[in-house]
Amino acid sequence: MYPVGNYETVSSFTLEIEEPHQPDFGMSPRKEKMIQATEEAVRGICKDFASGTESNLWRGSKAYIADFYEYEEGVEVWFVRQDGYVWYFPFQITEKNGVFETQGIKGFGIDHMEDLDPMMPGRFMFDKQTSSAVRQLECN
Repeated sequence: MYPVGNYETVSSFTLEIEEPHQPDFGMSPRKEKMIQATEEAVRGICKDFASGTESNLWRGSKAYIADFYEYEEGVEVWFVRQDGYVWYFPFQITEKNGVFETQGIKGFGIDHMEDLDPMMPGRFMFDKQTSSAVRQLECN
């Protein structure tokens, strides 16, 4: 066991670690505009799902817009199908003349999310971001 040999304790201290808490992302008129731009992009993706060859798989899926700080330039969205498939889709948000625009960034899919260990990074992030989502939409 480390350390080996003769040593002497010179001092000690106590450290109190508080329970984790949900961050306060806050809300403002500017952030609301960012959320609205993201909602518009999500509705466009839902429309694509509804007209695609796998439209029956995406019908009734939910989209969760993860909460974020308004100074961030990105938003994360989780699309969740009823069969357990999850698609993570981040967006970059840019402001031009007071109007926010979104640009999709390459995401990834996860089969059977509910079967993953809750402590795996992808599952942990999914659980945290969907449970505290700033908005939830349904794809019809």
